Amino acid sequence: MSKQSFRLVDLKMAASFMHNLLDSGIPIDQALVEMSKLQKPHKEFWLAASIHCRNGYPLSSYLKQHWPSTTTAPVEIGELTGKLPEIFKQVEETISLQLQIRKKLGLLIIPAGYILSGFGVCLFFLIGVIPTLIKGLPRTQGEKSFIVRLTEGIQFLIHDHSLLMLGGLVAIIGLGNHLLKQSEVRQALLAKLDYVPGLGMAIRALYYGLWSKYIGVMTGCGIAPIDAIRCSNNLLLSYMVPSVMAIAENAPRGLSEAVDLDRLPEHDPRQHLPVFVVNAFRLTDSTGDSDKHFQKASQPLINIGMEIIERFVDISRLVAIMVAAVVGVTPMLMYFIQMAESAKVVGQ
Repeated sequence: MSKQSFRLVDLKMAASFMHNLLDSGIPIDQALVEMSKLQKPHKEFWLAASIHCRNGYPLSSYLKQHWPSTTTAPVEIGELTGKLPEIFKQVEETISLQLQIRKKLGLLIIPAGYILSGFGVCLFFLIGVIPTLIKGLPRTQGEKSFIVRLTEGIQFLIHDHSLLMLGGLVAIIGLGNHLLKQSEVRQALLAKLDYVPGLGMAIRALYYGLWSKYIGVMTGCGIAPIDAIRCSNNLLLSYMVPSVMAIAENAPRGLSEAVDLDRLPEHDPRQHLPVFVVNAFRLTDSTGDSDKHFQKASQPLINIGMEIIERFVDISRLVAIMVAAVVGVTPMLMYFIQMAESAKVVGQ
């Protein structure tokens, strides 16, 4: 069973169930058998995990083969410290936050939906309304108008090449769906949003906020900050990774010096780190209490990111509605222009 077999929501539910079972005092091998009943789609996974633990092996060594390191690393520390129920609860809370961020980012497609609706209305007018109305206009000599040629061309494509168009549409939808399921494609699209004024800041705030949350959880379990950085890269978009890896590489000089932005060249990737993250590293270097400072850095970043996205979506929605309205009524506007021209010719 691969890592992809567990969706993020499945991992959240698994962490929640494990927390409740272990917190109730149920032995881990029995808890894993119970998990096979609670998560029936993953029944074989949990039964195999139960056998693994009954043979004397830790649960984390089994989970490492299937789950991402950001969840298995805290579990491993939880086993060593005897705080496994608490660890599963923290993992659940962090994954819940990750799901909230995904949901918020999903709002960005709403404006595009309005615009597509506008094109749909436009196509409806061109196919089902304009041709009927044009038939009622008096015939004129000379070249056909653009609206007439456009509607005739669309009708020709639909009547004579309907199967080809349907197949092409299905192929495009299928290809788009396939591409969007690939993490690399999604990351590339989000990376492009970094160039959109304001929105890039929101994307960075959300991802660095989530990353800070995981760093806080892992360092709270006893994982060294540098090790936590190295095993949490998959939480960041690819273009963000160099900024934190540069800190890990320069950490031997001290975390404060590694994030001393005034001494770094302008092209250094660390220049793009949010101030909350930079401050968390500085305080960690002076106090050693990394989990506290990264947990504190996480929430403001997430709040800022979500607020910016909500504002961006509100403004984009209004713009998209106006664009959709213009696109939708354009065929009728062109028809009325054609009608006025025909009336003028008849009048002459």
